[in-house]
Amino acid sequence: MKRVSHLRLGFLCLHLLFEIGLFLGLASLFYLPTMIFLIWAISSLILFTGITFRQVFLVLVAFLLPLIVTGIYFYLNNSLDQFTELWLLSIISVKFFTLQDFYHLILVFIVPFVLGIFGMISLLRISRYNNFQNRVQQVFMLMAVFSILCMALAPN
Repeated sequence: MKRVSHLRLGFLCLHLLFEIGLFLGLASLFYLPTMIFLIWAISSLILFTGITFRQVFLVLVAFLLPLIVTGIYFYLNNSLDQFTELWLLSIISVKFFTLQDFYHLILVFIVPFVLGIFGMISLLRISRYNNFQNRVQQVFMLMAVFSILCMALAPN
């Protein structure tokens, strides 16, 4: 996540783009809803840097690389069906929440949410940021939106 904010306009290192896609691919192998962050990374790169189609394709290929290697491993061990069943269908499982679970969820997230709101208010009061600092703040605001979306897609 930090790597997306360090990419400067006009200076996109290909190895950093490859690492972004690779790390997102590895993360989605362990926890499928993190696949949403691929959309965040690509949209941040398109909106805030001068990225080309070739570089977007590099991020996508690097994202798919761990998935393809894992799929080939399970295919060679004749367990590709089990892999797809456990990995792809794990996001479809639905857990019903009770009111008590929702109450505990609010208790867990209220302190970070309040601190985040106060931090955002203090950042908006200061207007002496340069262009790069504003872009970094916008990238992390996009990351917060996609994090909330990732939590909404989480099965538990």
